[in-house]
Amino acid sequence: AAYAVASLLLFWPGLAIPFRWVGLRVSIVLLRIMPSIATAMVMAMVILGMATAWPAHTDHQFVRLILLVIAGMLTYGGISLLTQRALLKDIIRTVLNR
Repeated sequence: AAYAVASLLLFWPGLAIPFRWVGLRVSIVLLRIMPSIATAMVMAMVILGMATAWPAHTDHQFVRLILLVIAGMLTYGGISLLTQRALLKDIIRTVLNR
C-alpha cells in the first residue's frame, strides 16, 4: 500500500520534470492520450465482466485466457476504429512504411 501511495505522489513530478526539459506539459500530453485511456478502461470493464461470468476454477484455463485476450483485442480495436480512426490510420501507415 505504501508503494502505491508513493507511486501516485511521484507520478506528476516524475513526468513534469523530464517533460519540461523537452518543452512539453504533462496536462497537454494526458489530454491527448485520454481517448486511449478511456478505450482501455472500457476494454477492461468488458474483460472483467467476461472473466466474472466465466469462473476461473474451470479446467479450461488456457482456453479462457485465449478467449479473454481475443475479446480484449477485438473490444479495443473496435472502439478505437469508431473513436480514433485518424490515429489508427497513422499507426497503420507508420507500420506499413517500415
